[in-house]
Amino acid sequence: MPKRPRRRLPTGCAWRAVKRTVSSYCRSIHLSHTSVGLRSYLQGATAISIRSAISTMRGIAPITVVYMLAMMGIGGDNPIAPDDATAAMAGALLCLLLIRYATASIHVAQLALLDFYFHDIPLDEEEQSHGTHLPRQHIWIDSWTEQECYDFTSFTRDQLCRIYDLFGLAQLAAQTDGYIRVFTGHTHYCFNPEEIFLFFMTKCRTGYRNREMCNLIFG
Repeated sequence: MPKRPRRRLPTGCAWRAVKRTVSSYCRSIHLSHTSVGLRSYLQGATAISIRSAISTMRGIAPITVVYMLAMMGIGGDNPIAPDDATAAMAGALLCLLLIRYATASIHVAQLALLDFYFHDIPLDEEEQSHGTHLPRQHIWIDSWTEQECYDFTSFTRDQLCRIYDLFGLAQLAAQTDGYIRVFTGHTHYCFNPEEIFLFFMTKCRTGYRNREMCNLIFG
């Protein structure tokens, strides 16, 4: 059973991950090697723009103080008269910093939008591209023909029923709402007892890997 992909709350789209950091069993779609390079470039450019915006924001406050003091002067025992030249210089520098901050902020938003557009999985794309070639099959012993039972397990349907009863899986599943519960360390997976029995019988007969079992037979 594949892991459920993380989804972005505003759109419901699955978060796409870099292929080199995520197991191929975890999600249905991955970035290509060209998209991985593009994402790395976007993230680097975003980091540069964020640092530029932060450094500019730190310079706005002291320049604003200088501008206000130059415009209004300082009162008290030793008053300082307003300085028009200093005020003009501080005002020009303040306008420059504000423009630079606004430009960097817009650049960050544009890069984040590009990253969102290129690297999320649209819902229609997710519906068309699945990690398995078959949809969920819900297989049990009676759903297979005699020929399918023999091809996949080398046993007839009656023989499979007798072997299934000997394993006692039905009695075990009856204790947990009719399913076999398998603990993964943080959650439980629930399997139909007949389906998990047929899965392992088919695996022993064919030698297929888990992915091939899902792609070709069980979905």
